[in-house]
Amino acid sequence: MKPIVFLALNFIGLQVVWAACAYGAVEQAPLAGVLAALTYLALHFSLSSQAYIDGLVLIVISVIGLLLDSTNQALGIVSFYGSNESILPIPYWLFTLWMVFAVSLPHSLYWLHRRPFIAPLAGGIGGGSSYFAGSRFDALSFAEPVWQSVLVYSLEWSLLLPVSYYLIKRLKITL
Repeated sequence: MKPIVFLALNFIGLQVVWAACAYGAVEQAPLAGVLAALTYLALHFSLSSQAYIDGLVLIVISVIGLLLDSTNQALGIVSFYGSNESILPIPYWLFTLWMVFAVSLPHSLYWLHRRPFIAPLAGGIGGGSSYFAGSRFDALSFAEPVWQSVLVYSLEWSLLLPVSYYLIKRLKITL
């Protein structure tokens, strides 16, 4: 498969899985998002030329996401639909969405790794607006005032992207 086609599929897959997870949470069918994510991940790993690195990135970033969202939920900043149906501190649909996001970092979003000023900005805008959009779909709800909760997520994500790229670089160097 041509690299540009793989990158396009990687990016489109992230968007489709995000929509499936949000839709599934809203329609009280959270397994729809989980199944979409797992299907996408199976396809991704079957086509990736660096599946081992992708797997390591998936583990590291998914754990960071789990900690980030469970901490925000424990602090009352956010509440996710389906949290009480999971043995994880966050819903399954959200955890699998973190997995899909993780495998986009070393591929379709990797262009950000060499842009130290754009990566935090993209993280802050993209991360905050993604959670805000999720709240508009009723997949999650923020503590009031909403702008402060969105600001917390924007600040976290402005740090998350550069840290993620640092970790990916370290993983690639050590392998």
